[in-house]
Amino acid sequence: MRTPSSTPARNIGRRQILKMGGLLAAGVGGSAVTAACGSGGGGSSGGKSLIFSTPTDATATINLFKKYCSDFASSTPGTSVSVVENGSGNFDQWLQSHLAAGNAPDVLRMTPTEVGPYIANGSLIDIKQYLPADYGNDFNPTFWSQVAKNGNIYGLPQCVDTTAIYYRTDMLGKIGARIPTSPQDAWTWDEFIAICNQVKKQTGRYAFSFDWSEEAGYYWLPVLYQHGGALVESDMKTPAIQNPAGVEAIEWTRQWFVDGLISPSNSMQASVETSVVNLFTTGIVGMMVNGDWELTNVQAGGLDTSKWDVTYLFRDQTTASLVGGTLMTVSKDSKYPDQAAKLAAYLCSAANMSDYCAETLFLPARDSLTGDKIKYSYRPEAVQKFVSQTHAIPQEMFTLQTNENFSAMNDVLSTQLALCFTGQQSAAQTAQAIASGIQNAVA
Repeated sequence: MRTPSSTPARNIGRRQILKMGGLLAAGVGGSAVTAACGSGGGGSSGGKSLIFSTPTDATATINLFKKYCSDFASSTPGTSVSVVENGSGNFDQWLQSHLAAGNAPDVLRMTPTEVGPYIANGSLIDIKQYLPADYGNDFNPTFWSQVAKNGNIYGLPQCVDTTAIYYRTDMLGKIGARIPTSPQDAWTWDEFIAICNQVKKQTGRYAFSFDWSEEAGYYWLPVLYQHGGALVESDMKTPAIQNPAGVEAIEWTRQWFVDGLISPSNSMQASVETSVVNLFTTGIVGMMVNGDWELTNVQAGGLDTSKWDVTYLFRDQTTASLVGGTLMTVSKDSKYPDQAAKLAAYLCSAANMSDYCAETLFLPARDSLTGDKIKYSYRPEAVQKFVSQTHAIPQEMFTLQTNENFSAMNDVLSTQLALCFTGQQSAAQTAQAIASGIQNAVA
């Protein structure tokens, strides 16, 4: 998932953070200040000065956050808000440095896969007391579960994203493939492979591309959960992938490479975002498993709108798709946690969420904004398919990906799957290696 800062956070404890205390003396060093938005009494003149941190993103996206923060400051007497970019490098290292120095930004824009360790080590605070009692009622319960834990609220969902299948309408039209009408009606595994074999004959090369990367083994998790498998048991520690369902899911994916349905250059180690899209827009493949965030990149690739569309991700025993999005959290270093929580709530308000999703093509976390409530700026009919796909994500995957040990699990998963998909070990060996690696990682 190519949302900002989308690599899962490392499993970090308080001691590790404190050891980094000498890295930064003061300030938000290493960040690019992109805006300072103040009301009459804010800033250094005695008002409440807040810092909102976001990963470096498209200029248009940063400008939206500048606007929201400026509007909040204007409507909140005595408050100013500075917007800083934390860069496109290692978010984890950046945040650890600031936490060690005691000057982490007040409000942090993070992904669901990043929050677990920071909730566990106390770096993100419970903001429940600063919110209206019914604040979470409008959020989809599954998305809300990412931040609502043990009676506390550690952040707010700002947007959601997921994956589906992009397809070339001309190619699928020639083979007479049926087009699914819902996630529950999606192509079964067998049906998908049959279509892939026919598409490969048309392209003369490969059938589809898949958006994953060397550090993003969790992009593969929907396959596992579709087949009735799980990475770990409900205790979030005991490995479960070595069970038959896990081995079979790995083998099904390995066969994509054996049968030449996917390019060797599209392996987990070799894939980059642009190459995955280019394979699709240039016709080397006829389908692409990718996220809503790539809609405009497909457009930029020069492929005429009439020649491609989106359908739902394949399914097996059940449906499952990638978990993605961003959250607004408040750091332990905030001097004004009440105002920081209000800023987070403002950034995730229905009005701002609707505006943000319409412009960026990300998906809403609020139930009141589903359907045709948001006027998307491009391919609204395609975006709606991604919206529908988000409601087919298993709760277990949300729980797993916000767990404090998930980053360590993902490291193991990424390494071992990469070895398997390049023919260096069998599916059974891979499942056992993942299980052993998880046991060591969470011990």
